[in-house]
Amino acid sequence: FFMDEYQFAKEGELSYETFKQMQNHAKLYQVNDLPYHPTFPGNGYDERQKTFVLMWNPTISSVKMEDHLNGITDLYTGEFNWSVYDYKEAKKDDRFVMVRCGEGKTGIVMSGIFGSNPYQAGDWSGKGRKVFYMEMIPNFIADPEKAEILTTETLQEVIPSFDWSGGHSGRLLTEDQARQLETLLAGYLAPFCNNVDGKTVNGFSLPQNDFINQDDENE
Repeated sequence: FFMDEYQFAKEGELSYETFKQMQNHAKLYQVNDLPYHPTFPGNGYDERQKTFVLMWNPTISSVKMEDHLNGITDLYTGEFNWSVYDYKEAKKDDRFVMVRCGEGKTGIVMSGIFGSNPYQAGDWSGKGRKVFYMEMIPNFIADPEKAEILTTETLQEVIPSFDWSGGHSGRLLTEDQARQLETLLAGYLAPFCNNVDGKTVNGFSLPQNDFINQDDENE
């Protein structure tokens, strides 16, 4: 019988109430199709995945630039979550991109898939709103001031039907918009597969189709 960390740490008799709490918590991470393996952004379009745009303005967000930069270093071990406006449409394994908005260089600074279903928690802004969050598994994260990011201007030019400059965080893209974004991301992310330094840019499962393996090239 599988035991998670919570069960292992539990001392004494396991009550029915505690068991029900554990079951409800486990549902956040349950997928409908157990054999399914989600595709990370930039590696091809998957009709089973929806795509959401998360907005990040470090001037007003509880996540400051320092937190974001720490996330680049801690990509493989850090914990990430974000509020999702269209949470009723979202589920575990759907895709996201995070766009920095506001001042400074703006554009995509992170991409990945959701690691949980939506869950309600305290309002990050302190305004007492009803806010739903989702866990995140990034496959790419970049320093917007130092890395060559996919800019807001480019996004707006290629997909003008969506407002990339701000608005609610966690908005759902239409299928056409999501397909356009995937094509754009594939070309943008590919060069980073050989330039991940863990400080300015970090990532995994980045597209490599446009690259010739250096070992093959030298044979």
